Amino acid sequence: MLTKFRNWLIFLLGGKPQDAGAADKANEAQDIAFRESSTSVVFDESLFERSRTQWHFGDWAALAGLQRETIQNHPQRAKLALLAAAGRLQTGTDAEAREYIALAKEWGCTKTLISQVLVSGVHNSLGRASSVMGNHERALEHYGASVATASPGNDARLLTEARSAEQLTQLRSVVTTKIGVSKNASYIEGS
Repeated sequence: MLTKFRNWLIFLLGGKPQDAGAADKANEAQDIAFRESSTSVVFDESLFERSRTQWHFGDWAALAGLQRETIQNHPQRAKLALLAAAGRLQTGTDAEAREYIALAKEWGCTKTLISQVLVSGVHNSLGRASSVMGNHERALEHYGASVATASPGNDARLLTEARSAEQLTQLRSVVTTKIGVSKNASYIEGS
């Protein structure tokens, strides 16, 4: 139907209409060329927001699980690489973390943002150490500084409480795994 309409338009404009077979072949070739040139890049649209939430809570294992293949085509890939590095630093895979920091730089992350996230990680580690030492006020200060350093402008109180709760849960899990369920991990309990 479209070929007939096309030929009619060509005839009206003074051109020579193509036969149906030639027109179909020409249209098919154009369709194939268009499909090949318009390859779409698929990415998880909620990945960045989910990863930011995981960072706010301190879900380091989830962030450490981000893989290059998953983030490389994402529009926020630089920041995702940085979050992946933060997760790896908090879970002790420093060599991989350095690779992801290099990717974050390569993909456009500013030195300022990289510094903020790294300093934030230091505060988080100090908060965990303070929790283990039983200094819960100091731990909350560090968790608060951790969140505020890399995420200014958010509800610091709420995010600090969420971060603190998640870090205490992780620490209890580590203690339970290391010393067993029969031992008491009450020194990690928050006030």
